[in-house]
Amino acid sequence: GTGLLDRYLFQGLSGGAHVDLPKKISFYTSLGKSSATGDASGSWNQMYGITLGDLLRTGLRLDARYSKFNSSFGKGDYKAILLSRTFAGKFDWNLQGGFQNFSSTLTSTTQSHFINTYFDWTPGRIAFFQAGYTWQRGGTMNYDQFEFIAGKRF
Repeated sequence: GTGLLDRYLFQGLSGGAHVDLPKKISFYTSLGKSSATGDASGSWNQMYGITLGDLLRTGLRLDARYSKFNSSFGKGDYKAILLSRTFAGKFDWNLQGGFQNFSSTLTSTTQSHFINTYFDWTPGRIAFFQAGYTWQRGGTMNYDQFEFIAGKRF
């Protein structure tokens, strides 16, 4: 970049592909390389996944993904499985679990694992209710978190 701000913005190239197959099966990927001023080397990022849109004709959606990165501040990978379902078009539920490996001079945490579950209910056109729970373990990242949100859509 030629301007002062350009030196601190994302510079790189990324792209992806998504292929839908019969029986609600999809494959997807995203690859990219980016850098910023002062980085010793560029950051390589890659992500691969598969979605089964109607698992065993139950209405459940299964999404499995793997992501890997290598940057100037650290490197690592991420593996996760997401199971979700919509009921009557008004109630959404998902459950996600996975592992993350992270190696950096900035932190002592190297591996963590997590489970998240989330509910979203829209009883009408305006109101919504959401609730979620996160269980996170690994190194300094040991916590449980619960959230509840009641809101109004405009």
